[in-house]
Amino acid sequence: MTTLIRSENLNPFFNLAMEEYLLKNSSEDIILIYRNNPCVVVGKHQNTLAEIDLRVVRQSDIEIVRRISGGGTVYHDPGNLNFSFIKNHGGEGHQVDFQSAVKPIIGFLHSFGLNAHILGKNSLGIDQKKVSGNSAHVHRRRTIHHGTLLYQANLEMLDFVVQKNPESYTSKAVQSVRASVANISDLLHEPISLDSFSQKLIEFLHPRAERELTSEEVHLIASLATVKYNKWEWNFGYSPDYHFTRNFSIADKNFSVGLVVSKGVINEVHTSGLADASVSSLLRKYLLHTRHHEIINMSSNAFEENMIFAPEITSLIQHLI
Repeated sequence: MTTLIRSENLNPFFNLAMEEYLLKNSSEDIILIYRNNPCVVVGKHQNTLAEIDLRVVRQSDIEIVRRISGGGTVYHDPGNLNFSFIKNHGGEGHQVDFQSAVKPIIGFLHSFGLNAHILGKNSLGIDQKKVSGNSAHVHRRRTIHHGTLLYQANLEMLDFVVQKNPESYTSKAVQSVRASVANISDLLHEPISLDSFSQKLIEFLHPRAERELTSEEVHLIASLATVKYNKWEWNFGYSPDYHFTRNFSIADKNFSVGLVVSKGVINEVHTSGLADASVSSLLRKYLLHTRHHEIINMSSNAFEENMIFAPEITSLIQHLI
C-alpha cells in the first residue's frame, strides 16, 4: 500500500531531514509532496562553493542545504514542487531504476498534452527544456527517488545563484550540468494554480491512503534538521577536498593565490607574483585554518572581480602591495 504524506512546512532543513528520516525509519511505500522556501540544494558529493555564487545567495537570504542523494545542484522556492518516492527496492542490481521512477511523472505531464521526456542522465524535459531534476539514494533495503518540478519558480534567481567561476575549483567532486530550463506553467495550454497542479499530481499518482506526520516524527525530524541539515559541517564541510586558484589584479599589480581546502577549511596557501614576501606571509596568517566560505566577500565594491576575499583582506592586500 502506498501512503501519501504532504508537508506544509516550507523549511528546507526540515523537509530534507524528513526525507532521510522516512527513508530510514519506515517500511511502507511513501509518496512525499512538499515545497521549500528559497534555497539551493547541493548533491551529496558536490563542492558547495564550486556550485553556488555565495554572495548572491547570502544577499538574497537564500538557504544552502545538502541532500543525502547524489547528482547536481538545484534551486527551490515556493513555485517549485518537490516529490519523493520511498520504497523497498528489488535487491542487488535493482536498487535504483530511474526510468521506472519517473514514468508516472512523465505520464502526468503527458496528461496535460505536454511533450515530456527524459533529458540527459537524470532530468526531465519538455521540448528539450529542463523542468525536473532527479536523484536517488539507497539505504539498506530502501530507496528514495526524488525530484523537482519547476512550475512557477523564479528562473532569474535560479540563474543568479549558480557559481560563475567553477573553473577555479579543482577536485573529484560531482559537477552540475547546466541546462536550459522552463516553468511548466508557461507551457500549459490552460493555466492552473500550483495548488491545483499539485492536487492533480496526487490524484494521478493515486495513493491508497494519506496520513500526517505524528508529533513524535515531527520532533525527531526537527532534531535531525538541527543537528545535521542546518550545520556548516554538512552543508560546507562535507565537500570533497579541493584546490582553489584565482588570479588578481589590484592597483596594476598581478598575482595569484592558490588554496588547498579540506573539509571546508584552508590547509595551505600558495601565492605567486608578489614582490613583497611579507604580503604572502600575512595572507597565510589570515587565511590558514579559516573556513573557506568565511573569506568570500558578501558585498559589492570597486574590486568586484576580486570577490574571493572579504573586504578587510582586500584592503590588506591594497595596503601592502
